[in-house]
Amino acid sequence: MWKQLDVKICKNPKYITMNDKLRIGILGLAGKPIPTIAGDISAPQFVVANLAESLKKIGHKVIVFTGKDSQVQAEKKSADLDSPWKLFGPENEHPISFTERKVEFDLILSQQAITLYKNGGLDIINSHDIRFSPYLFLEAEVPVLYTPHYELKTRFSSYDQYRYNLMRNPLFGLANISRANIQFSENLGLKIFGYVPNGIDIEKYHFNDQNREGILLVGRMAAGKKIKEAIEIAKQIGEKIVLIGPPGNKDEDIPYFEDLKKNYLNRSHVKYLGYLNPEEIIPYYQKAKVLLFPSHSEGLPISILEAMATGLPVVASAVGGIPDIINDKTDGCLLNNDSEWLDKIKLAMSIKNELPRKKIENQFTLEKSTQRYLEAYEKFINATGKK
Repeated sequence: MWKQLDVKICKNPKYITMNDKLRIGILGLAGKPIPTIAGDISAPQFVVANLAESLKKIGHKVIVFTGKDSQVQAEKKSADLDSPWKLFGPENEHPISFTERKVEFDLILSQQAITLYKNGGLDIINSHDIRFSPYLFLEAEVPVLYTPHYELKTRFSSYDQYRYNLMRNPLFGLANISRANIQFSENLGLKIFGYVPNGIDIEKYHFNDQNREGILLVGRMAAGKKIKEAIEIAKQIGEKIVLIGPPGNKDEDIPYFEDLKKNYLNRSHVKYLGYLNPEEIIPYYQKAKVLLFPSHSEGLPISILEAMATGLPVVASAVGGIPDIINDKTDGCLLNNDSEWLDKIKLAMSIKNELPRKKIENQFTLEKSTQRYLEAYEKFINATGKK
């Protein structure tokens, strides 16, 4: 185990409350614009965009450190640079150039946030990428609250372990989107300042409980999403299936998608629509009987929240934050192994549509998510004593 660096924090006797207006700096994924451009899926960027707008609406000053090509309803700090995605993306087309510029842009945006914080322009920095320069913030002795959007237990290489060790320092804390990530963080001795599951603007997703038909799958057309298996299951139960999402962008996804096109997407019960933007997907949520969301690992998927908000029951793998959203066999169904697909899909089709809608209304609105972030910010600022 590496030796833990010890940076002392001088506590300020003045504590903030939920009534204080804050100056909040937010870091997303430096490589991509906020929200992401057409053809790409990146839930963290949509979360950042919605959170920034929501915080600003209730009177907080929000500065988002991102490329100048980002479209956020808040002040931007970009060093007058476009995101690497605009210049070299997608990352699989120019991997070396994209990676080089992304790393550099990470450092540039981190330095901008550090400078603004040290000059008294920010009360808190909230980074939505746990890889975002903890080394630089540690050297600068600037506290950062991290919100990782993937399943933490899936990232445990020697590099990850080194980073986790640094993050035990009192400068850093976590506000986690899932209970699974909270448990993982606790096991590593990382400091947790809140549970901040994603939320959506419920008014965008109109409820429907009439004339639903067929199966829907939304996500990348990649092996990890079990697209072929979903197509076979739909055939077995005599249902049409609509697939929405771009091809995967990893090397192994290219031959997988080619085989999909040749042997699966041309079947009579299959309709593949390719990439659609989030607003274009809503009518399909409103029409289907059930959404399939099989996956090997997840953070807390926005697609599941959007589907359930329209009244669409979801059958999803019991990984990451998905069990936080779905109460198995009540407002949706959780998959623990592939042998459960048929029974769980049939059961989900019998669930009353108002039940998934109520779950989102009660627990996963943008307003509730924003409130949880503010509670985490309050705890973190008071703990670091920097206000």
